[in-house]
Amino acid sequence: EEVVLLQPVVQPGVASSVGFSGLAVEHLSELIRAASPEGQSEAQEHLCNALAATFSTPALLNASFCFPGLYRPRLDAGGLLNVFNGIVNNTDLYERVEVHLIQATIHGLTRLAIDHVDATSLVHRDQLRGMASILLSPVCADPGLPQSYEVIAKIIRLVA
Repeated sequence: EEVVLLQPVVQPGVASSVGFSGLAVEHLSELIRAASPEGQSEAQEHLCNALAATFSTPALLNASFCFPGLYRPRLDAGGLLNVFNGIVNNTDLYERVEVHLIQATIHGLTRLAIDHVDATSLVHRDQLRGMASILLSPVCADPGLPQSYEVIAKIIRLVA
């Protein structure tokens, strides 16, 4: 009797398994701690890049800031709000991060709007989790600011 062991066939551009990971609250907190001392331009750049990548990509944002190790993803809203408060309380750091965060958020919401022309296609909580992260972010903290108004208006147009 002949035994044949099956192995995945490796093809260019095809992954045998897909791992997907978002930005964790703890990792964001570590990035902020590293970027907080004045003159840490490389660490600040890493922080800006991480925030820009996360907030500009709806699928990544929806997968980010969740409690680790749960079977179903749940947003760590308290932890995320604490981290965002830490950024805002460090005025110098927030001034460097703010523009990147606003631009990435607007870009991500625009991409989401293109993918979901009407709100009826946004039916699963995994598609909406990122919007809660945006609403908790400093971008929406002061609705009197033009950029906050623009972000909130985009969210309303998406879900209305």
